Amino acid sequence: MDSYLYIGIAGVAGILFGMIIGRLLFSKKSELQMLQKEFRQERLRNETRISKVEGDLSQVNSNLKHSSYFISVLPQLYNKLREQETPQGIANVLLVFVEKFFEARQITFFIYNPGRNVLEMLAKKGLPDQIPLGYSINVGEGKIGWAAQKRMIMNEKDFETETYMVRQQLEKTTTAYFKVELCAPVTYYEELLGIISLGNMIKRYRIEKVMIQMIVETAAPFLKTAIEKVLSKQPDQREVPQHATDKLVDKSMYITRLDQRVEESRMMAGSMLVVAFIEIDDYHLYVQKYGIASGENALTLISKLILSTLDKAEIKARFEEALFCVLFANQSINDVYNLVDSLRQKISLYQFPVDTPRETGHLTVSCGLSVFPYNADTMDTLMSFANQAVRSAHSAGGDKIMPTLPDLLGSKSPTDFLDVDIMNAFEE
Repeated sequence: MDSYLYIGIAGVAGILFGMIIGRLLFSKKSELQMLQKEFRQERLRNETRISKVEGDLSQVNSNLKHSSYFISVLPQLYNKLREQETPQGIANVLLVFVEKFFEARQITFFIYNPGRNVLEMLAKKGLPDQIPLGYSINVGEGKIGWAAQKRMIMNEKDFETETYMVRQQLEKTTTAYFKVELCAPVTYYEELLGIISLGNMIKRYRIEKVMIQMIVETAAPFLKTAIEKVLSKQPDQREVPQHATDKLVDKSMYITRLDQRVEESRMMAGSMLVVAFIEIDDYHLYVQKYGIASGENALTLISKLILSTLDKAEIKARFEEALFCVLFANQSINDVYNLVDSLRQKISLYQFPVDTPRETGHLTVSCGLSVFPYNADTMDTLMSFANQAVRSAHSAGGDKIMPTLPDLLGSKSPTDFLDVDIMNAFEE
């Protein structure tokens, strides 16, 4: 009997022991499975971290390679800018250089006119004909004007962080044609000289603001020098001859000479004539504001500017009170356009003396060009086309040349007329 009892007790004990061992084994197995799961998850997290680090390193390496190349070609930009003598030439070089690195579908370059406190477009790419060269933006208006006012390089994120009221105002004053993703003012010791704007950019970089800053800082001293050269060619207001307009011929002499030149050009293959009409914008309002004496003084100064700036012209005349006509013979359209545009810029930047104390007057001109034998083939049609062109410039707001240079050259691309060496200067 005792033996059966011991056997029973031993059996129960064995069962209990087995249950305890089994529970312990099951617990260990669960812990082991949990550890395995955690290990797999940690390995996956590590693999993700490694992949991210590798991606970041790849991006950094790519940026470093691009940055190294970018820095390596900056001396080429420096040399091309050094060759330019006008703001227009500097704008053209910047347009090509920026397009190469950012592959922006839209690029605009504006020069600052302190007399009117506006930005005037000197070069463009990717804008429709409705926005011609010479188009002006008030400083502080739109994204481009806002970046110019703040003297700050700005991209989309910067514009988005402005206050709600500022954002609303920027939206209202930004022309729909402009796609502004990156703006960089060109300043020289905090003096605003101009601004470059990029839109629809194909290539974006983490250091794009640094890159564009290096570009504009390289360009700033050259642009400053070019602007000073334009201003330095203005006549000294204290030594202006009282009868400078005497050097301009009258209307009848101009028409007679133009008629002769047209007939001569008909008999000479390849001959070309360019007629330029130059008319002061809103001259009557200027006279109403400052008086007849100030108006006459402004006419004298503008006459002298025409004589000195358009010295390559064959004949220069004063047709009416505020209308001047100039004839160029056998010179390239590009050269004539640049000369007339140089005159337009000088007048726009000029500070005319007036009788009002502590105040200066500001004037602009509208210019119309016609080309023999392309736009017209008679004296009358040449004059008529130039007159229509100057009216179009007035209607577009003034301070412009019509037709635009691309239109005169039969080109739809603003970079088609750039020098080939400029276009190829930044090839890898």
